[in-house]
Amino acid sequence: MTQDIKVVSPGNLAEALQILENDPGVTPIAGGTELVGAVRSGKRRPGVFLDLDHLGLDRISLRENEVELGAMMTMSQVIACEQLKGAPWSLLPRALSQIASWQIRNVATIGGSLAGGIPGLDGTSALLALNAGVKLQSTRGACVIPLSDFFLGPMRTRCGPGELITALVLPKPPAGGQWYTCFRKIGVRKAYAMPIVNMASVLSVQDGVVCSWRLAVGGAAKISLLLNRTAALAVGKPLDAVNLEELENCLQQEIAPSDSLHGSAAYKRILCRNLLREIWEELLAEEARVE
Repeated sequence: MTQDIKVVSPGNLAEALQILENDPGVTPIAGGTELVGAVRSGKRRPGVFLDLDHLGLDRISLRENEVELGAMMTMSQVIACEQLKGAPWSLLPRALSQIASWQIRNVATIGGSLAGGIPGLDGTSALLALNAGVKLQSTRGACVIPLSDFFLGPMRTRCGPGELITALVLPKPPAGGQWYTCFRKIGVRKAYAMPIVNMASVLSVQDGVVCSWRLAVGGAAKISLLLNRTAALAVGKPLDAVNLEELENCLQQEIAPSDSLHGSAAYKRILCRNLLREIWEELLAEEARVE
């Protein structure tokens, strides 16, 4: 570290929230995989870290209509979670298992990956496709907002002063029909945490007709996106009646990639088109096997 930083370790969540309310300058720290690097490079200069360990935020809770993942659950814990083995929730462990190395996944937390507002992360795309909500808590109470409304821009979120991400909430899928999930990622190299682009898909089919489809992409705009218009073109149609070229054209209208060190905007558009094709081809192959 380049500076002396005080660390405050509250004994419970209520105490932690009170500390945040009293001093908005306090910086919560989870796994620290991004934050510590930012401090070392001089990009962040917090005076006080709020230690979130030992607050009971590393557990999974099953309810009648949802599953709640504590924000301090590490990516490795989520990957190993038995309650997430079935479709469509299995998409999340699949996406997280492709992030960086197991050493990083053993430390990085599911809530911390969202708190920094870094666009395009693999877990974010999977959570968007799963219609996840973000549980925010403060001394005034708790609320759950859709993840699709959580990001205001690069490095900017709806988590305001005095608020803390305490959980991610996944709604239980409706009964009936067949669920198909898919995650695709293109990165510079396997051990590199950030993708060039990624795409996550959660689609349900009943009697050969698409009932619902949530399609998310990372790395194709300033924030991770739900491709609502593209997905809507398939809903209500038999799988074999969906026009892939029409989906690709709509996809190109919804995304807004920019040039970066990892590739030009034009290159990222090609990658997104290719990922959509791969996802659709896998879906058709899976449906054929089920039949």
